[in-house]
Amino acid sequence: MSTYLLERPLRVADPGARGWGLLLIVAAWSALAANTAFGFVSLTIPRLLLIVFAVPIVLVGAALFHRGGEDRALQLAAAWSALLLAALFAGVLVDVEPVIALVVPAVVVSAVVCARRPAAAVITAFFVTGSFGTLEALTPVPAGETVDMVLAGLWGGVLWGYLFGRRERPSWVWPGIALAVVYVVVTAVAVVWAEPVFGGLFGFRASAWYMAAFLLLAYARWDAPTHKRIATGFVGVAALVGGYATFRWIAGPAGAEEDLALSVNPEYQYLYGELVVFGSFPGGKNLAAWTAVAIPFCVAFALTFRDRWRFVAAVAAGLCAVGLLGSEARAGFVGAVAGIALVLVLYQLSKGVPGLHLGVTAAAVAVIVGVGALVFTQKDEGSLERYTVLVEDPTSVPSYQARLFKWNNALDDIDRHPLGHGIGTSGIAEQRYRRFTTIASSNLDNSYLKVAYEQGLFVLVLFALAVVGLLTGLVRRSIFATDRQRAGLAIGGAGAMAALGIIMFSGMYVEGLTALAAWMLVGLGVAQFTSTPEDAPDAAPAR
Repeated sequence: MSTYLLERPLRVADPGARGWGLLLIVAAWSALAANTAFGFVSLTIPRLLLIVFAVPIVLVGAALFHRGGEDRALQLAAAWSALLLAALFAGVLVDVEPVIALVVPAVVVSAVVCARRPAAAVITAFFVTGSFGTLEALTPVPAGETVDMVLAGLWGGVLWGYLFGRRERPSWVWPGIALAVVYVVVTAVAVVWAEPVFGGLFGFRASAWYMAAFLLLAYARWDAPTHKRIATGFVGVAALVGGYATFRWIAGPAGAEEDLALSVNPEYQYLYGELVVFGSFPGGKNLAAWTAVAIPFCVAFALTFRDRWRFVAAVAAGLCAVGLLGSEARAGFVGAVAGIALVLVLYQLSKGVPGLHLGVTAAAVAVIVGVGALVFTQKDEGSLERYTVLVEDPTSVPSYQARLFKWNNALDDIDRHPLGHGIGTSGIAEQRYRRFTTIASSNLDNSYLKVAYEQGLFVLVLFALAVVGLLTGLVRRSIFATDRQRAGLAIGGAGAMAALGIIMFSGMYVEGLTALAAWMLVGLGVAQFTSTPEDAPDAAPAR
């Protein structure tokens, strides 16, 4: 055997001009990254750091969207540059906080586990988004870090499959998705100019990182049974979250939960001298935002699916409605109503659920109105007036007037800074890393203004077009899809997207774990149409 091995000729494959070019680019970039890692000089030079960001992004993007068959040189270049960039950031972060050194092996383990049990991983992350208040108050589990680890593992497994797995079918991108990708990339690049950089990283994590979760679900190449397991898991989690909120409305919050809620924006936790319902969240607004996007999805599931889980979905929608109304956050109520209305309309129009369904729709409306009426009977006269005034004269609401004052001040400041103040200068990141009091310190109470305040008017337009593009894309595809499951999940995603788009007008709902829950629901709807061409939205899903 050894003689045979020695006698075998040694053949070195010629990588070609393209391969040598990629090798030179990666070698030069690796030298720059190494200089950054060991000298930390380029961290103060935004243009050089931008190159450190750009090269892996371009190579990975080229590898993912390469249409000429497998290109091993491109795949290896993309994998190496992405790995080196991750190591660079890990090294910088470890220098600040040594315990972060444990993150790298943890992410590898998470990627292996999530690749084998993707549905369980996604459902776990969704569960944490709906219970992070209770988890942090009653357990030592760090909710944000847990979700980040699951998402990182899912991303690692999915990207590995794209780079080195077999390409059995193409992936399709419609305009709304493309705009969302551009927004996430622009926001990531903006971290380079953030001051401080860690504030920018935290701001990116709280918003764009969670928004990117819809891309993860949309392009993970999971089959239809996996999508169904994820959807039923979402419904089950919604039932638990709504049930727990209903229980806490009756029994009152646990002491640790109340202490946590009062430590986070205590001025929003009381209404007319009474504590609002916040269930498993650290505040009523969080509960309202989560249930506002979950209710339309559950209604769509109950209307379009035919197994026993449709009854769980109906119960979940009712329990979440109780929690939503108990939170006393009217923006969530408006968003949920708009999302439900869109779901009912799409249910009538979709080819995937043919027929008029007038009886089922009327019954659904009756149940929704009945639950709302039952909850409203438990409210006092002052609380009821908070909702009736939305129909009679919404501009006279004191909270609206207060928001209008904040919005006008923010718009004046945005006019003077059309390119924005930098990522992380408002919202959660601003509260943690601010060094000076600014207009954003008093809460802008508007997600769209947050984007404009941080990144300027152009990025605001980009973000708004992405939201509208995703919504219209889901609406169109839910109407023309002929497969019942795909149509139902698209309808649910459209309802969640509509609710999120509305509530973002009245609060910082573009960031945090509640935003992640909404993007996951949207991503599951988008996932039904990323493996079919634009002109065939009703093609059968790949198995």
